[in-house]
Amino acid sequence: MATVAAHSSAPAGPGSTADANRTMSANIDAKTVTNHSVIKNKHGFSVRTWAGGNGRFWWGLASTQGRRDNMEDAHLVDLHVDDQGTALFGVFDGHAGKEVASYCAQHMREALLGSPSYKTGQLEEGLAEAFLAVEQHMKEPAARHELYCLREGISPEQLRSNPSLASQASNYGMVDGQGCYLGPKAGAAASVAAVRGDRVCVAHVGDSRCVLGDNGRAVALTRDHKASDPEEAKRVVRAGLSVVRNRVATSNSSLAMTRSLGDTKYKAADQPVHKQAVTPVPETSTAPVDMLGGAAAGTPAVQQLGVADFLLLACDGLWDCMSNQQAVTFVSVALERGMSPGDAALALVEEVLDPHSATPASSDNITALCVQFAPMPEVSA
Repeated sequence: MATVAAHSSAPAGPGSTADANRTMSANIDAKTVTNHSVIKNKHGFSVRTWAGGNGRFWWGLASTQGRRDNMEDAHLVDLHVDDQGTALFGVFDGHAGKEVASYCAQHMREALLGSPSYKTGQLEEGLAEAFLAVEQHMKEPAARHELYCLREGISPEQLRSNPSLASQASNYGMVDGQGCYLGPKAGAAASVAAVRGDRVCVAHVGDSRCVLGDNGRAVALTRDHKASDPEEAKRVVRAGLSVVRNRVATSNSSLAMTRSLGDTKYKAADQPVHKQAVTPVPETSTAPVDMLGGAAAGTPAVQQLGVADFLLLACDGLWDCMSNQQAVTFVSVALERGMSPGDAALALVEEVLDPHSATPASSDNITALCVQFAPMPEVSA
């Protein structure tokens, strides 16, 4: 694999960190951020990076528009979800627009906190309910203007002060025969991980992925939702749509995934969510993690338990170029060499941007989030 490409960074200035982290596509807990930079790599790509942590986690994120005309990825990092020590990490890969991915990044935490199962201590079930709540909220008229603002990159204040924009916002999205709003045309794949105690719970739709690094071994917590999967294809056909070249097809459009948030045109309002051709119902899983900060990695006890010492979430801009094991091996080697999770995430993105590396060059947006189950080291003044 290629070494880290040379780059120059432009750190955010004093007082700018919180603003930079609370953008429309980035919902990051500013209290945990120690660094935010914009990297211009040797191939001319701009890569935004964030890094931080607390007494339990050390995380880093790198995200780039890459070779695409527009940036449609979004992400979420929140280490202070509740007073039970729950942390939330997410990557969202938009298509046909950036607004649904951005909406998910902004609202997934509140949807989780409001879910009935979460309130009774069932974190995995709570995540599943949060996905469906976000899906439902996007179909409500109250979300229409917010989604329009996210698509156009404008603030609600700009919308309110401009009658022309307000009129356009009122026509956003899919409508029925009577002109009633049905939901966004855009959609997003989503992978979200909630960590509490020594367990990580994951929910996902689409082809973003969440993978654990277990002493150098890749442990997949998600599987891609594609029409090439017989069971997924069966649901698509039963719902009245077609599968053409392993894509969900309507008369005038197609979609590469069989589960997503948004994508109203592929969803029938009169069908239960779990029977829709493109369903918002996520698959979920729970796995143990090594909250000893990797100190026990490789010991017989940890190998026997199979607990992991880092978590990697990324959109398909990475996975189109690397297998789960390749990515975990890359990050494992980087961490073993003393790299921080932030530097490891950046190196991973640089690897698949580089047309001369051992991996194929990505043609998509790329977002990679690395979470090490270790306290952030104290930095001397």
